[in-house]
Amino acid sequence: MRKKGLFYFIVSAALLLALGYFFRFPLFSVFQSSRIHALHCPGVNGATGCRNKIWVHRVNSLPRYDLLAGQFDGFETDIYFNNSSGSFSVYHPPVPQEGDTLSFDHFLSHVDLAAKHFWLDTRGVDMNNAKKALDALQATGKSDLLRKNCIFELYDAGAAAEFSKAGYTASFDIAFLEKKKMASDSHFADSINGYLENVKYVSAESGEVGQMKKMFPAKKIITWHLHYVDYLHLSKIQRLLDDDQIDIVLLQARSRYYR
Repeated sequence: MRKKGLFYFIVSAALLLALGYFFRFPLFSVFQSSRIHALHCPGVNGATGCRNKIWVHRVNSLPRYDLLAGQFDGFETDIYFNNSSGSFSVYHPPVPQEGDTLSFDHFLSHVDLAAKHFWLDTRGVDMNNAKKALDALQATGKSDLLRKNCIFELYDAGAAAEFSKAGYTASFDIAFLEKKKMASDSHFADSINGYLENVKYVSAESGEVGQMKKMFPAKKIITWHLHYVDYLHLSKIQRLLDDDQIDIVLLQARSRYYR
């Protein structure tokens, strides 16, 4: 009798695990939505809640965008500029073989660029080819909407300055900044700040917020917080939302078609 009971228990547990795995993405969606709705943003009321400040990380495929478009108003998308072809593609480095990627033009023709907002993590652009990259954006025929509803995150201060000069909203990602030199060399710090005079944002992961505030006290910040466990304990995310210097917080949203 005990063996029979144990058998039924194991079968039931296996079925529950199988069902949980099969329905994991709908369950993730319900969980994520409920936790995000539990957050609040200063001065924001109504059904939209924090959708203006909470954007979703790594939306690099059209099916993933379609799944999440009803839940978020802002998306982070990785784009790479191919200097040889003079065009952008959508993917996250390391760079895959040509032909395996989604063209930026195709991406733009699919998404609702007029109603949605995009944080474009832009690789392959530096001060030397920034004008060539800007020509490629102009060639999309959507440069006005790109200026209005997108942030271009760049890793080169000179490139960020060029994008800002051309009327795009830019952010300088501090990932490759020589932070010790920034702190100790006033001439170097003045040079970086000179480049960034008209650049709206600086960016880095949430653990670097204190560093960004120290180095760029007058700059607005965009950041990402991808610790999924913090959906359970919202205090860390809430502190980011409460910070007036931070305009956007990217969160992880688990779904199909993540790439």
